[in-house]
Amino acid sequence: SVPFVGFQSPKTCGPLENLQRRYGRCLSKSFVGESVPRKERLNAQYHYMLHHCLPGAAQMYDENVEEALYRLYAYFPGVECDAGPEVVDKRMFQLPPDATDRDEVPLDARMAPGCWSRIPKPKRLPSWLSPKDLDHYLKEFKISGFAGGMNWYKALDMNWKATFGERSSVIHVPSLFISGEGDAVIRAHGGAENVRNRMNQTCFNLKGFYLFKGAGHWIQQEESAKVSNCLLEFLDEALNPVRFSKL
Repeated sequence: SVPFVGFQSPKTCGPLENLQRRYGRCLSKSFVGESVPRKERLNAQYHYMLHHCLPGAAQMYDENVEEALYRLYAYFPGVECDAGPEVVDKRMFQLPPDATDRDEVPLDARMAPGCWSRIPKPKRLPSWLSPKDLDHYLKEFKISGFAGGMNWYKALDMNWKATFGERSSVIHVPSLFISGEGDAVIRAHGGAENVRNRMNQTCFNLKGFYLFKGAGHWIQQEESAKVSNCLLEFLDEALNPVRFSKL
């Protein structure tokens, strides 16, 4: 992932540790392997990447796959919703109020509501996602589960350590960047121009930088034809460099 390589990689700690310094320490072990006090973990704020690393996160996604995928795909700021989110408390862990011994309640994903409880439920699917397509995704995730995807997040700090020697280098292979202007990840990284500048710094052979208006995070579905055209042009240039030479 480009944000975690080259010039953009955190310099003194891994990405998960970097997030915990901002949102609080919800994980049981620190970056250097020290145990985190329970009281400190209870005060941590929610962040989806940290939530994915909690014990049992994949199982909770598996058990709530319909609600999770529907809200993740359908929600965007300003969309008409049936109701607000069930959970508005920004803390990661939400212990049951009737727990007799709160000190014994395990701090895992069962006590940390996922994204499907923290964002509103839209009244309908977006125009680019049909009920048939959503049913297909649900069927596939019910077969595969979410564990594979969650493991990518769990390995972020390990990958950071493993690529320590590459952190000052750039990506030399031909690269292409495609996203939507409304993607929250773009905003989280400082906006379009900041992302463009960072890509130019990190990717020595950046062939294209595309941000499509009216699209968000699910760009390959929201603008499928445009994405396909960009990829075909990129591959054509990569495979036929002489045709695209400026000489």
